[in-house]
Amino acid sequence: MKTFLSAVLLLASTAASAALTPGLSHVHRGGGACDRPDNTLETFKWAWANGAGVECDCRFTGDRVPIMLHDGNLRRTGRVAPGDERLLTNAVSKLTFEEIRRVDVGRYLGERFAGERVPSLDEVFAAMKGHPSYTLFVDDKGIGPEFLAERAEAAGLLGQTYYTTCSYRDIAKWHAITGGKGKSRLWLGPGTSKHDAESVSRGEARCDRMLAEARKGEWKGVTIVCIDVNYDPKGEEPFVPGEAYLKRLRDELREHGVGFTAIPYQGGGSAEVYRKLVEIGVDGLCTDHPKVLFASGLLALPPLGAAKSRPFPADYVRVPDPAKHASAARAATLVPSIAVAPGGRLWATWYCGVTPAEDVNNYVVLATSGDGGGTWNEVFVADPDGDGMRRAFDPEVWVAPDGTLRWTWTDRVCRDRRGGGYNAEEDVLMMATIQDADEVPPSPPPARAVAEGVMMCKPTVLRDGTWAFPVAHWGGIPWSSCLYVSTDGGRTFALRGGAKIPEQDAEFDEHLFVERENGDLMCYARAKSGIREAVSADGGFTWSAPRPSALPHPSARFFVRRLASGAWLLVKHGGLDKASRRERLTAYVSDDEGSTWKGGLLLEERFECSYPDGQEAPDGTIYLVYDWNRYRDQTIFFCTFTEDDVRAGRDVSGKVRLRQVVSRAASERR
Repeated sequence: MKTFLSAVLLLASTAASAALTPGLSHVHRGGGACDRPDNTLETFKWAWANGAGVECDCRFTGDRVPIMLHDGNLRRTGRVAPGDERLLTNAVSKLTFEEIRRVDVGRYLGERFAGERVPSLDEVFAAMKGHPSYTLFVDDKGIGPEFLAERAEAAGLLGQTYYTTCSYRDIAKWHAITGGKGKSRLWLGPGTSKHDAESVSRGEARCDRMLAEARKGEWKGVTIVCIDVNYDPKGEEPFVPGEAYLKRLRDELREHGVGFTAIPYQGGGSAEVYRKLVEIGVDGLCTDHPKVLFASGLLALPPLGAAKSRPFPADYVRVPDPAKHASAARAATLVPSIAVAPGGRLWATWYCGVTPAEDVNNYVVLATSGDGGGTWNEVFVADPDGDGMRRAFDPEVWVAPDGTLRWTWTDRVCRDRRGGGYNAEEDVLMMATIQDADEVPPSPPPARAVAEGVMMCKPTVLRDGTWAFPVAHWGGIPWSSCLYVSTDGGRTFALRGGAKIPEQDAEFDEHLFVERENGDLMCYARAKSGIREAVSADGGFTWSAPRPSALPHPSARFFVRRLASGAWLLVKHGGLDKASRRERLTAYVSDDEGSTWKGGLLLEERFECSYPDGQEAPDGTIYLVYDWNRYRDQTIFFCTFTEDDVRAGRDVSGKVRLRQVVSRAASERR
């Protein structure tokens, strides 16, 4: 029954999103009522990444810098150091841009947003370049249509910028200034939230008065209309204006080629109102509750940015070429991952190269074992261009709930042969899917781009069925330890949110997620200082500031996972009370969701063991993989054990197997 219902919801969501016009849905002030800080660049990027445009407000500072700010002062959203209080009470038109930048406009919604600053219009335009799906609905707070038109045209973004006003005369002026090339949004509302028949009638009459000039002008210059609606399913008339009025307006606008959007000021905290508006026939949705809208599945996700939509070779995944991909030719073997299929087949992946470095020679290997790890066969490689300027690296392999094997890695374009000179904003997460994880397909599976960034740790499935992918962003957005989600079984992925490791402590993230019993998400991330932890209480949309963990650890990958028993598994270097080098990989368990750890099963004591990754099999056996001496011995090992072994600190199950070889390139060379 649950599977059937999920399928019905997916079909409904797909049909609904197909009814909406891409680019017209948008978030009020970028972050809505309280989901994200008003009119900040971090907020805008979050909305764009989730398939929505941004409605924002633009006004001048005292030195005529156009900034994104709704209010005339910073009293509501600003926080300042003692002695700077005047920056909150003075009108921004009396302050310089430099003074305004001293004000924190994120902390008013919590410490997780601390450090956000008021952006300039030019900064926002710079973030939009290269992303044709990013739209900006600019509410004129005194800059004037001439100024906005000049700046938008200079940035090459006139086609993505909507001049927003409730005055048709201003829209007509904008239309003339831009020579008909500029887009516009005419805003109106009923002015009442009462649902009795008389109030609804007055509200509709008010809307008609606000539309009178546009009708007289035959809608010339109007691209879309956005109407405020109030929704109460228990009201005499659930919608204000009424549903019949909304449908008549929809038909009228369609006759004139004008888009129709709506924002539910009342009732917008429930997905129900957005679905009903789609049924009424709106072309786009505006919201003060973006998390609700994003989770509804109604919005089509944006395509990868222009830099990320580069062509990928049809034979990106291929059968290994003995002349190019033989293990004997390798000088680097590192960053492994392991997965166990429902029927017991093992899969492992890692990346390697013919030079002892992380450079353009890197490619990714996928190997499998059908005999419990006794023998391994390298069946496919992901190699974008041989010895060209692209590298494939940092792979993961994961068995999804549908029984498919999801094999991922990052594709990067380098500017020099040592792997340097790259732009991290251009990193693309690739995925190849094997439809039955218990079978080796007869031909290489195709690869596709699914996200932007690098994923070096296992995905997980949340209790509501959402796939949670820990993708790191090393450029382009204000977070680094990001959460990409899929709510449709891996067909599409969206950036939901992320935690920001302090710049002075950031080092590759390599983060992973674990869900608590109360629904909170824990994020554990690698840092220079060891491990940092962040918490999300809203499904990953917003996160606490990452704090240093009490667990001592070197700057290296570790592994955390919830086991079938409900206990959490941790594999780290060294003990629980003392920092260690990359040695002594040890497993621990927690019965209180990571507050305390116990046990301690030593899996590998030698120096230069690193990058553990694992999975618990249906029979309770835990499989863990790691690399050792990645540039000398070049060995990928796996080991097996159980939760009971970890608790006891020794083999009590009879299933402990250590130092089982997956690949040993150095011995092949000899």
